[in-house]
Amino acid sequence: MDQDLITIKASLAVLRAVKKTTNLDPKIKWVNDLLLGKKKFCGILTEGEFNLENQEISAIYTGIGINLKTEAKQFSKEVRDVATSLNTNILRNDLAAEILNQLYSLKGENRQEVLQVYREASMILGKEVSFVYEGKEVSGRAKDIDEKGHLLVDVQGKIIHLNAGEVSISGNFYH
Repeated sequence: MDQDLITIKASLAVLRAVKKTTNLDPKIKWVNDLLLGKKKFCGILTEGEFNLENQEISAIYTGIGINLKTEAKQFSKEVRDVATSLNTNILRNDLAAEILNQLYSLKGENRQEVLQVYREASMILGKEVSFVYEGKEVSGRAKDIDEKGHLLVDVQGKIIHLNAGEVSISGNFYH
């Protein structure tokens, strides 16, 4: 599996699993959040260990947090307007198994196909976004996701490649 695309593949695995097991149609907010409508129900965190001896990644850890059956009133006031839950009858184990099946199936897909499907599932491309870049708040239009999974943002004619960080959609409903 392409190690540099693991978060993208995890996002796609969750997206496909939710679509397959529910009647819901989630979208991806680059790089690691999944939303229903304008609210987040899933966040993904990927970390790795680097072996200095052989200059290779020795381990990758991916955590997937999904609000499965949380009622709106159970969310704190701070996140109530931006968080949601799947609120379906699916069993936790069934969803987890389907996510693993989808992640495993992505292992065989080529890089360009994975990135194209990810782009199609993105709800951020073409939109005005803001983010912190070199210590300053910057705004621009999300143009594309490159071959490394970086978000390309046009800021006054200059393309900035983001490989990590929080991106907010301007006019915003979610940070």
